[in-house]
Amino acid sequence: MCGICGEFTFAGAAQPPRYETLERMCRTIIHRGPDSQGIKIVDGRAGLGMRRLAIIDLSTGDQPMTNEDGTLWIIFNGEIYNYRGLRQEMLRAGHVFRTQSDTEVMLHMYEEYGETFIERCNGMFALCIYDSARQRLYLARDRMGKKPLFYHHAADRFIFGSEIKALLAHGTIPRRVNRDGLADFLTFGFVANPATAFEGIHQLEPAHYLVVESDGRTRKREYWSLEGKRVIRRSLRDAQSEYIELLSASVQDRLISDVPVGLLLSGGIDSGSILAMMSRDNAAVPTFTIRFGDPEKDEGPVARAMANHAGSRHEELFVNTDEAWRILPLLTWHYEQPFGDSSAIPSYYVAQMARKHVTVVLAGDGGDELFGGYYYNLLNVWLRRSRFIPAFLWRLGSKLGEYATQITGRQGPREWLKRMQTASLNAGEFDSAISWLSYTHQQTSRLRNKKNNEGNYDPLAAPRSYWETGNGMSYLNRVLYSCYLRFKLVDDFLVKIDRAMMSNSLEGRSPFLDYRLVEFAASLPDHWKVRGLQTKWFAKKAMTKYLPSEVLRKRKSGFGVPRRKWMAGEFGPRAWEVLLSERALARGYFQPDALLRVRDGSMGSGDNFSLVYHLVMLELWHRLFIDDFSEINLSLEKDRWCDIRVG
Repeated sequence: MCGICGEFTFAGAAQPPRYETLERMCRTIIHRGPDSQGIKIVDGRAGLGMRRLAIIDLSTGDQPMTNEDGTLWIIFNGEIYNYRGLRQEMLRAGHVFRTQSDTEVMLHMYEEYGETFIERCNGMFALCIYDSARQRLYLARDRMGKKPLFYHHAADRFIFGSEIKALLAHGTIPRRVNRDGLADFLTFGFVANPATAFEGIHQLEPAHYLVVESDGRTRKREYWSLEGKRVIRRSLRDAQSEYIELLSASVQDRLISDVPVGLLLSGGIDSGSILAMMSRDNAAVPTFTIRFGDPEKDEGPVARAMANHAGSRHEELFVNTDEAWRILPLLTWHYEQPFGDSSAIPSYYVAQMARKHVTVVLAGDGGDELFGGYYYNLLNVWLRRSRFIPAFLWRLGSKLGEYATQITGRQGPREWLKRMQTASLNAGEFDSAISWLSYTHQQTSRLRNKKNNEGNYDPLAAPRSYWETGNGMSYLNRVLYSCYLRFKLVDDFLVKIDRAMMSNSLEGRSPFLDYRLVEFAASLPDHWKVRGLQTKWFAKKAMTKYLPSEVLRKRKSGFGVPRRKWMAGEFGPRAWEVLLSERALARGYFQPDALLRVRDGSMGSGDNFSLVYHLVMLELWHRLFIDDFSEINLSLEKDRWCDIRVG
């Protein structure tokens, strides 16, 4: 596991790559690879840099790495889980190895099969190969988008890296806000690939490779997709057996390591299923759980019961409001773009705790997206069936929602019924499905200064294109693919887990995101995923004999934070001090009067934590990356990041 960066200068470029520049870029991603650094300039035009977190082949796996005759050079971030089998294949083909690393396997695979070699690799990765003979750069990203890869294509050079900070440290890229990326954030709470929040900086999409020629021409190809995946008829028993076999194999693949491996354990079925597979052959698995002093969001008791059931070595950590607020500048630095998912806070702290004991952790990311775990999906299925409900019944429901709001003093019932009505009466199935993910737009649109936010960009265009690509899938599988697997999972949940883990020099692995398991889940019928009022019916049914009954019966709560409690504590006043500061208001994004109405409780619902969190993270991003980056960037002092005044 590493962080990579570099540049490739085109024919006629005035300035070739410089060692000092590559070293500066590497310093910004030292947290991704604290064990060693490697920098190489090849042919006077390809500058390759890496920081290494040693996981496999601790003694001989350093990078950049070359082939036998020095015509190929590779820098590689990630893990290839089937590398041992591929290594044997390359040995039989006559290739000579100098290390035991998966990195060298990738190099010889490129020699043997060319650009399409990546289709044979099962893993999580972002890589760059410089082909000296062809004067060509080759970059690739894994199928599910676990590992990030950013780039800037200038007139005379191509600059890339595992993080945006590395690109900015190059010193030639202007720091300007990309209004399209900002529109994404204000709609969904994250920036969708291939865009970023920075003008001129892009992401390589998951399951794509990109070739950059010496004259600056590029070509990009998607090498894997779920497009056209159909439901396969099979018995439930056969499907369950196949699922257990695939999950077990995926977990075992992700236990390959020369350093200690643990598990991030929540109280849910996904991490519990992984623990069950890990515990079959491994006693006393190290497990880690984050806790809050709020019963509504505290999964600690169920996680502990699961850990006791499996006999794991269990660790817990409580997070309070002060710790949550203090960490925001540091999170802003590591996430690099406006990021509105507040579960980044507990994700960071649980990674910090785990890193004291292990170097690799498994996590349950992807289980909900594969098997229909969100209540939104339950609502999608039922609302699709409810399109025949007359409008007057929805009006009656709205009145009941108003009454419930008056009785409880909470806006939630009214707003949820309003959203359900909108989704149900909407003519398009896609618009109904995506409405649950674009709730941030409904929150921020009432605050935005329209004169400062004009434009024709459509944030729904990307998920809509995935919806069209998924034509031919069953309804729920199409929703899961277009709105979750290809969209929210990639740009929200996987970004969250990657930055939380790597900011603590901890590698995170996700067994549910093995592409074979993803393809299997896409072949299951809708009614096995959502049945009646139950989500993830199939996954629970398959794990009946492996998990305690309280886990299987547990109501899904999500990996969230105690929003109302935090907002009522110190978080609220501190946040409003930032948002109503002269510096924040001068940006002109939001109407001051509307912000005051939200603060005073006359606009919106209850605590408004989600909305306020989004706005605070946008403002902190502006301060760290647009206003003050050059000063903060090169200090590389974590304590200083935490001490930045956010008031």
